[in-house]
This record gives sequence, C-alpha cells and structure tokens, in this order.
Amino acid sequence: MAKKAPTQTRETWLTAALEQLREHGPGGLAIDKIARRLGVTRGSFYHHFDNLDAFIEELPTYWMHQYQPTPFEVIVEWEPKVEGWVRKVVCDYIPNMGRMRYDAAMRAWSQTHDPALRAVCEVDGARLEMLTRFFQHFGCGDCAEPSAILAYSMIVGVDGVCRWGPEERELISKQIIAIQQSCRLQD
Repeated sequence: MAKKAPTQTRETWLTAALEQLREHGPGGLAIDKIARRLGVTRGSFYHHFDNLDAFIEELPTYWMHQYQPTPFEVIVEWEPKVEGWVRKVVCDYIPNMGRMRYDAAMRAWSQTHDPALRAVCEVDGARLEMLTRFFQHFGCGDCAEPSAILAYSMIVGVDGVCRWGPEERELISKQIIAIQQSCRLQD
C-alpha cells in the first residue's frame, strides 16, 4: 500500500515558504523548492494558489498576521509586576512563541520587496505601541515612546546579531527594566 502524502493547506504552504525565506532568502521562494520541503508535488500548490506571484504577495501579510504581538492587556494579565513582565516577554514569550523567528529574513526581504516592507513597518508599529503602553503602564510619562524605541531596538538588534541565548535574553530584560526605572525617575 502506497504511503499517502500529507494534506497541505494554504497555511502549510505559507509556513513552509517562511522557512524557505529564512534559510535561503527570496531565491528559495520557488514552487518546486517549497513542494520538495513539504514532500508534495507542485500540483498541490495550484490547489491553493493561482500563481507564484500571488503567493509571494500574500506571504508578507501572512507573516504580519501570524507575528503581531499579543495585545498588551493580555500580557499584563499574565504578569502584573514590571520585572516579571519584562522577563516573561523577553525570556519566554518572544523566543518560545517564535515571535522573532522570521524577522531577520522578512527585514532583509523588505529591502527589495514593497509588500514585505509594509508588513515589517506594520508589525514594528504594533510592537512599538505595545512597548510604549508597557512603559506608560509602569510609570513612564513623556519618555515612554523613546524608551519603547530603545527597548525594541535592543530586542531586534540582539536577534539580528546573534541567536538568542538565555544569557542574552536575561541581559536585555535587565536593560529594559533599567530603562523603565530610569524613565520613572525622570518623569
């Protein structure tokens, strides 16, 4: 009896394309390459998508919807204290939920692909808004937005320079807490 190929969905194809993008850049976004990754024929692709161009145009939107931050109110419910909240977000939530997994690839692609640039800008905006609300919620006034930008830059920078290890995550969480404490003293 022949082994039946796994059932593919639009989401399966899009997720596999994100992996291809992460591992091989935009050149990895070929139907045959993604089909090989999934262990299916290219005909499966056309069951879900009209053509490669439409698929590639949809990919940044898919990434954007998958990797927007959880609403601030939900995260604050998880941990109401500032130090615990920062550690939970930086050390657990971001790396374990895969929130930054495809960011570097999408940022690199955004240099040459306008839909990717729009998606990166929207995701960055949502994440910055969440961090700004964090700084406001935990006592920062006028410096909440610049503090959020600094904190987010550290998070993105560490992910872009190296892969997050426990030591780097802990260091970033301590620095964000120090920024928040400094901000509260200034206001």
